[in-house]
Amino acid sequence: MKTKTLAALVATSFLLATGFAHAATSVSSCKLKNGSAIAVDFHGIGVDYIHTNKAGTVDLRLPATAYGYFNAMNGNSTLYYRFAKGDYSYVVISLDAKGNVWDGLTVYKGKKLISQQQCQGYFDTPLAEPDPNNGVIKNESDSKEAETFSYTP
Repeated sequence: MKTKTLAALVATSFLLATGFAHAATSVSSCKLKNGSAIAVDFHGIGVDYIHTNKAGTVDLRLPATAYGYFNAMNGNSTLYYRFAKGDYSYVVISLDAKGNVWDGLTVYKGKKLISQQQCQGYFDTPLAEPDPNNGVIKNESDSKEAETFSYTP
């Protein structure tokens, strides 16, 4: 029995190390100050946004359309994932300005900020940095969109 378990662990480790298998899904989530909750589900090559209302029911699930990542020499960093539905963009963002961290959700209609909700505390697991080789999710880091969607208070 121990030999089978050891063999399975070795095989799984080999598959993960060589890229033939993907690690388990990871999720970053937080409860927002308004009582609802958000989660970002990282799986395979995709990233999903999940919003849960105050009653605990999932009321919105969207695939990521873009991300932005910035790491300044002064120690500030910003990472966001953008999820779009029609003219609305739901931006899950984590900002670290020299130790002053702001995690939460900003919502835009077009390029106009219409809602901003901070996490109660921080994401339970930090947002994962995007894979720059992932061609599925658009990298907005060096675009005009990033000037809009990387905003936090």
